[in-house]
Amino acid sequence: MYALSRSANRLVRGCRTRGKQFNLRSWRYIWPETRKCLSTSGSKFSDWEDKPGGGPYRSHEDNPVRRTFNILSDDVKGYFGLSGKTQPSDPSDAPKNTEEKNHKSKDAEKIWPSFCDVLVIGGGAVGSSVAYHLKERALRGLNVVVVEEDSTYKRASTVLSVGGIRQQFSVPENIQLSSRYGNETSCGGHLNSLAGGGIGCLLMYEWPYFFTIRFLQITLPDGEKRNIRFSICVVAAGAWSGEVGRLVGIGKGTGIMGVPIPVEPRKRYVYCVHAPDGPGLDSPLLIDPNGTYFRREGLGGLYLCGQSPTDECEPSIENLDVDYDFFESNVWPTIANRVPSFENLKLQSSWAGYYDYNTFDQNGIIGLHPIFTNMFIATGFSGHGIQQAAGVGRAVMESILHGEYQTINLERFGFERVLTNEPLYEQNIV
Repeated sequence: MYALSRSANRLVRGCRTRGKQFNLRSWRYIWPETRKCLSTSGSKFSDWEDKPGGGPYRSHEDNPVRRTFNILSDDVKGYFGLSGKTQPSDPSDAPKNTEEKNHKSKDAEKIWPSFCDVLVIGGGAVGSSVAYHLKERALRGLNVVVVEEDSTYKRASTVLSVGGIRQQFSVPENIQLSSRYGNETSCGGHLNSLAGGGIGCLLMYEWPYFFTIRFLQITLPDGEKRNIRFSICVVAAGAWSGEVGRLVGIGKGTGIMGVPIPVEPRKRYVYCVHAPDGPGLDSPLLIDPNGTYFRREGLGGLYLCGQSPTDECEPSIENLDVDYDFFESNVWPTIANRVPSFENLKLQSSWAGYYDYNTFDQNGIIGLHPIFTNMFIATGFSGHGIQQAAGVGRAVMESILHGEYQTINLERFGFERVLTNEPLYEQNIV
């Protein structure tokens, strides 16, 4: 409770400000159909209007002081088991037939949240982990909305990842993140999900020495624009985090605002091969000094392998086409040299995905932006996002709710090192 009130007080400081608008690109959305998720947004809607005693969620309170007390009140009630019913008690509220259910579902997709406490930009492993840990700790005391550009996740780095988990790093924080939380599940919970396009317009308020971001405008596929207000924004857009930063002027101004988020997409190939005489079930994730790797995939004699190219040979990011010559000339010879049984292998399938590559020092950037006092950054993991997502989500949650890291001290991963040009190099990058 103290942590929530402390966080709320920090957010209230930017209320008395004057507006300034920036024009940006747009994102479309997809909406979960559950009534519980819809209720958390605090938006008004006719078909499923909350009735007295019909649900435990409060509508949005514009007065920040009252909102703080409402949150604390809900926390106390939840702790002592005094929360209200989670579903309407009147059976007549339930849809009578399939047609009515479909009608309700279509209406639900049109509903838009007018406000959230935390807006997470990016619904991949890192963004989902941030949202999960926030909801796990704050429960109903915090409204969280996740914005994801690709509703199909066909181009998302999370689903195109190799999924390797290791603990061999040169930076202690990377070892802690991967060893303590690498195997946790970092998605789930009752969250509002907006997915499918690009960020629209952010309304920013100016204070004497810093900025806060308050509004997000999202353009739907049909061109319709929707707005959502928020108190805190978390940029977890993976490979496109640098672009998101530029949309609000990070990297385009002078002084600190002239320093961009140094994250860009880098395309990486993954090859799935079948080797009947390959290493057994105890085969680890093996990485050659030249960056070539392989790991076993399942029980059918399949292995995933790949290699990060040199800077001079970086492939184009315009598409996700696979270069098969790269496998023949670079990957296969290396793994066959390490494991002679790989001489007898057959390429089964392949794909390509994007690294959120930190061009500054190949390490993650985590924490508050030094100018935007309500913008947290969680990106730039350069291929380590899957194994570090759970730990990063927990760290961002601690920073938002408690104002400090409590489990793993990630202060060295802050954006300040970019400003002072003090890179924190990781030697073991794949």
